[in-house]
Amino acid sequence: MVNYPLFPPQNEDVVGFARTWWHLRQSGAGNGVLIDSNDPNGMKVTRASASSVNVAAGHYSNAGIWKAYAGASPAIESIPAASEGYHRYDAICVKLSDNTIVRFAGTEAVPDDADDFLENFTPLPADLNSTDYIELAILCVDENGIRSTDNGSYSVGGVCDTRPPCAFGIDDDTLTISADGKLASQGGVRKAVVAVPFDDADNEVTLLTMPANGFIRFVGKVVTTAYDDGSVTLGKDGDESCLMAAAVVDAQGTTNDTYTPNKYYASGSVIKAFITPGAATQGTFTLILEYVTV
Repeated sequence: MVNYPLFPPQNEDVVGFARTWWHLRQSGAGNGVLIDSNDPNGMKVTRASASSVNVAAGHYSNAGIWKAYAGASPAIESIPAASEGYHRYDAICVKLSDNTIVRFAGTEAVPDDADDFLENFTPLPADLNSTDYIELAILCVDENGIRSTDNGSYSVGGVCDTRPPCAFGIDDDTLTISADGKLASQGGVRKAVVAVPFDDADNEVTLLTMPANGFIRFVGKVVTTAYDDGSVTLGKDGDESCLMAAAVVDAQGTTNDTYTPNKYYASGSVIKAFITPGAATQGTFTLILEYVTV
């Protein structure tokens, strides 16, 4: 059983903002934090200092699609203090349109009670007014910055945990969501799309790390500009042409080509393009790898 952050909490005089219903609607639309027993603190916001907050690593769902967040300490910094005698209630959110962490500043005002936080009717938290955001937390900011004191059970160190829980997110490499909301399988087939420029800094480009045992079935090459010298092989460290030799890749070729190598690779194998630029001054092409895993 997972303990989700309960907001608003029972038996505490927290104002029932309209955002509470907004959280429910967002979660129902597949926009929320994936909080489970393995990751109860995923995406949790904590106070780092009077002017910054951390956001823990975790996972969230964006319109039903599973997303990973690496975490950041701090994730948001240079948060200004409020004017003397004032409070301001800022929102920390995931912006779904570009999958970034953002802050919405509330409007500062003299609080109903300077010792209170969300028990106050004045000021109110920032108005998000958009379904493009998952609200992770609300901050209590006073003249000294983000407050360090707690309020009831809902706020620790000036941070109210508002993460809306979402039960799951799908892996869109293997499943899709149709326009009418239907889940459809992609049959376990996955793809990787990577550009291979002649002037890569270390003369190798990682194309794919196999997530499980499987086969690379198809390679497509889409030419942007043909290499004017040099060559490219596809393989892995220690066997740089085990997938495709230089003559097959044909980096200097101008034709968009397809190949069906059907080569087996174990889980964790790192497939790379190895570039020998020679005297090349131009050239880039894109590789599309289709692979299937067990």
